[in-house]
Amino acid sequence: MTLPHRASASLTASGIVAILGSVLTLLGLSLGLFGLLIVAMPPNAQTPPGIRAMSLAMLFIFMACAVFGIVTGVGLLRLKNWARISALVWSGITVFFAGFALLLSLIIPMPPPRNAPDFTIYLVRAALFLIYGLPCGIGTWWLVLFT
Repeated sequence: MTLPHRASASLTASGIVAILGSVLTLLGLSLGLFGLLIVAMPPNAQTPPGIRAMSLAMLFIFMACAVFGIVTGVGLLRLKNWARISALVWSGITVFFAGFALLLSLIIPMPPPRNAPDFTIYLVRAALFLIYGLPCGIGTWWLVLFT
């Protein structure tokens, strides 16, 4: 009798991280969608006519990607090979874009906001490092794990 394959702890953790990250992303996008649908544009606003429809379309595309992230996370927990390939593709894309944004956020000079303490810019840089560094780190972890 053969025992079924069990997922390693790192594989289980990556599946959980994929599901949690995708659920949080879906929640944030849902709040954005709710805001876009509830808030009315002022009649004298200088916005192009198709901006609302384009914003809705982009939100739905990003929501579909988040749902696919949840499906990929479940596939990783079930040891599906397509989920491993999907995680490799998404982690490669994430490392590229988050790494590039992280590099730009660290080298581009940013003036401090008017009437703000001088250390404010360091807080902004720390927040950007967290926002872009965390996905870049997770993407690197997945590239190593799933290769």
